[in-house]
Amino acid sequence: MLQSNKSIIIFTVISTLSILMLIFIILLMPNFIGIKSFEGTVYHVGKDFFEVDCSSVINNGFFGEEGPAYECVVQLSNLTTLKDVKGRKLNLNDFNSYHNVEVILEERIKINQESRYVKAKEIILKE
Repeated sequence: MLQSNKSIIIFTVISTLSILMLIFIILLMPNFIGIKSFEGTVYHVGKDFFEVDCSSVINNGFFGEEGPAYECVVQLSNLTTLKDVKGRKLNLNDFNSYHNVEVILEERIKINQESRYVKAKEIILKE
């Protein structure tokens, strides 16, 4: 009976650790393979770029609202599509500071504290 209880405890501990490791890996996965899109607040609209808050990507949700703020420079090209959530085409003048946007990237990329320059395939105005 004592041996059986030890086996159950060991199994429970190993199962719990396995689940915690899986959750940890899932949370860090975007940092390893890169991301294809992110959402953030527009800080600045330039002639051929946006500056967009990308803190949630860099902080990976670990700090919540209290973490350090980071902005990404989002490069626009003549192929970048600007639209709203209903799919209506927009132009650069429709975007202002403090608008929330979703940035769809040209390719999957790792964004971190040192690498915050990205190229947009599409920018969607969220509100």
